[in-house]
Amino acid sequence: MQSEGIFHLIQSMSKAEKRFFTLFAEMSGGKQSQRYQFLFACLEGMKEDDPAELARLVEGSAVSDNLSVYRNRLQSLVLRSLRTLYAGRWAGSEVRQLLEEIELLFERRLYDLCGKRLEKALELARQHQLESMLLEISTWHRKLNSQTALAQQDAQLVAIREEEAGCLRRLALERDAAHAHERMRVKAKLRLITRDMGEKAEYLQEFSTEPTNFITKVHALSAQGIVEVHQSDFVAADQTYSRIKDLWEQEQTRIFDYPDLYLQTINNHLNVLLIGDAQHQRFLDEVKKLRSLTELPRHTRVNFQWVSFHQQLIFSMNFSGYEATSRLVKEIEDWINANLQEILVPQLLAFFFNITMFFFVNGEYSRANRWLTRILNQPGQAERRDIRSFARLLQVLIQYELKNIDLNEYLVRSAYRYLSRKDELYTFEIAIFDLIRKCSILPDESARQPAYAEFREALQDFHAKKKGYLGLGELLLWVESKIGGITPRTLFEQKLAENQQAAHKP
Repeated sequence: MQSEGIFHLIQSMSKAEKRFFTLFAEMSGGKQSQRYQFLFACLEGMKEDDPAELARLVEGSAVSDNLSVYRNRLQSLVLRSLRTLYAGRWAGSEVRQLLEEIELLFERRLYDLCGKRLEKALELARQHQLESMLLEISTWHRKLNSQTALAQQDAQLVAIREEEAGCLRRLALERDAAHAHERMRVKAKLRLITRDMGEKAEYLQEFSTEPTNFITKVHALSAQGIVEVHQSDFVAADQTYSRIKDLWEQEQTRIFDYPDLYLQTINNHLNVLLIGDAQHQRFLDEVKKLRSLTELPRHTRVNFQWVSFHQQLIFSMNFSGYEATSRLVKEIEDWINANLQEILVPQLLAFFFNITMFFFVNGEYSRANRWLTRILNQPGQAERRDIRSFARLLQVLIQYELKNIDLNEYLVRSAYRYLSRKDELYTFEIAIFDLIRKCSILPDESARQPAYAEFREALQDFHAKKKGYLGLGELLLWVESKIGGITPRTLFEQKLAENQQAAHKP
C-alpha cells in the first residue's frame, strides 16, 4: 500500500528531524503548507499503518478528497526536508550539492563561478578519494574546457584524460578489492574457505603492487582477515584488523563517509578479540569506543550502539557473571525503549533471544518468559525464522518449569503444528516434545531421570551433526542440571568459572 512508505518514514524520524520538517514545510509548502502539516501530524500520531484509520482522521478536512495525492506529495516534501537538513554533512553529499550548483551555473553561462565550484568539488573528491565522483567532475571539466580559448583546450584535454585514466585504474582496483572482500565473507559463511594460504595470496597480491586508495586497502585487508579467522590464526587476524583500525584512526573523517564498512571492520575485530585475547581489556575498550561516536547521524549511531551492546552482552553472559549481566540487561532494555523506532527487527530479536537464554540458564523462568513473549509477539515472520521457531520450543520448556501443565498440552500441539507447516520439525524438535509429554505424566524428578538421560543423548547426537545450532548449548546445560540434581545457575556458574580460567591460561 502507498501509505506504508510515508507512515514508516515519519515514524523513523527523530524529534529534531520533525521540528525541522515543520519549519521547512512553512517555507516550502506554499499555500498548502498547513494541509501537509495536518496530514503529517495524523500519520505521526498513528500506532500502525492503517489506511482506514488515516481516512477517518482526515475525514472532513481539505485533504480527504485527494488523500493519495497529498500523501505522495507529503512524502516528497519530507524527503526534501531531510536532504536539506543533512546537506553537506558528508563529503559525498557536499560534492553532490556542488555538482548541482555547477549545472545551474553552467546553464546560465556563468563559467567563472562554475569553475570555482568545480575546483572546490575536485579538491573534496580527491581528499576523500571519491573515485566515481571524480569521473563525474571530469565530465564537467570537459564541458567547461569547451568554453575556454581554443589554443588552451588541447593541453587541458590531455590533463583531463590523464586524470580520468588514473581514476579508472583506482576505481577498478577498489571494485576488485570490494568483490574479493564480499566473496570471502560469503565463502566464510558457507564454510568454503580452505586452509591453503595460496587463496589469500591470490586476492591480495595485486593490491600490494598498485597504487591504491583508502577503501581498496580496507577491503583487501578485510579479505585477508576473514581467511585468517577461518584458519583459526587469531594472532595474525588480530594484527590484520589492527592494521585496518589504524587506517581508520589515521583518517577519522572516513568513518563518516563509510560508516557501514567501518562498523564491519570493528565488529570483525571484536569477534577476534573475544576469542583470541585472554585479558579481554582491548575487547571492552573497543566496545566502549563504538558508543563514543556521537556525531554520527542518528540511525547510523543507533546501529553502532546495537553492535556495541550486543557484543558486550555476549561477552558478559560468558565471562562476567550473573549480577554484571543483569545490570547490563537493564541498561540494554532502557536503550531499546529509547531507540525502538531505529532498531531493526533482526537486531531486536537477537537481543530478546540472548536475554531470554541468559535468564533461562540461570533458572529465572518467569523473567525468561517475559522476554520470550516479546519474541513471540514481534510482528512479521520473515526475519530470523531460526529465533522465532526456537522460541516455540523454548516456550514449552519454560512453561514446564513454571508447572503450567494444562497450558503446555496446548503449547506442544500448537508448536508441533507451527513447525510442521514450515517443514522445520526435525529430530531435535521431536525430542523436546517427547520429553515434555513423558515428564508431564511422571510424578517426580527421580522418575523423570530416564527421560532426561534419553533427551541428553538425543541432544548430544544432534550436536555432533549440527554444531553451532541455535540454543543447543543452553538446552544441554539445562538437562545436565536436571540429571545432576543442581540448579541451572549453579551449573552455569561452574561453566562460567571454566570459561574465565581457560581465558587466562597463557
